Amino acid sequence: MKTIKTFKANPIGSEAIEPLKIEFTKDIPEFSFSSDYEEKYKEIYNSDAKKIVDALGFSLPGGLIDAILVELLKQKTCILSVPFVSKPTNN
Repeated sequence: MKTIKTFKANPIGSEAIEPLKIEFTKDIPEFSFSSDYEEKYKEIYNSDAKKIVDALGFSLPGGLIDAILVELLKQKTCILSVPFVSKPTNN
């Protein structure tokens, strides 16, 4: 198992910051291709994303969260030369 160790936030006042451990061990469920399978994936991804973001927000220094966000956006930079969203067709 890969382990990454980093800084935890400094406490505000006497409120302690607990160490945080996040494990990425669950397999993604397979949904049959039905009319709502995309929604099912969005639900599980959004739910887990909220849990992770909340945990990181209470555990990491704000500057580290900012740096993580910048790195994520850099990696997501699109190199396509076509429009991100296509125009709707007139039906």
